[in-house]
Amino acid sequence: MKLEEKTKELEQEAIRKIQENVEDNKLKILLNQLNLKLNGLSVDVISKIENCSSEKIDKLSISIFDIQNEDDILDIINS
Repeated sequence: MKLEEKTKELEQEAIRKIQENVEDNKLKILLNQLNLKLNGLSVDVISKIENCSSEKIDKLSISIFDIQNEDDILDIINS
């Protein structure tokens, strides 16, 4: 393998890891915010949030001010 190919491969791996870390951090922040706002979350809702797509996590984050209870969270997840 040429040095250029190896460098490109390493760069792509680094970018992938950074993107993965960003998504993980977005999820952690969202869970912390929702947990604080709603004075706790059920294990079921936490599990559903953790299994959401990145797009749903973004939608939940944008809707944080509109969320009043776990049903609101589930409505967004299931929409």
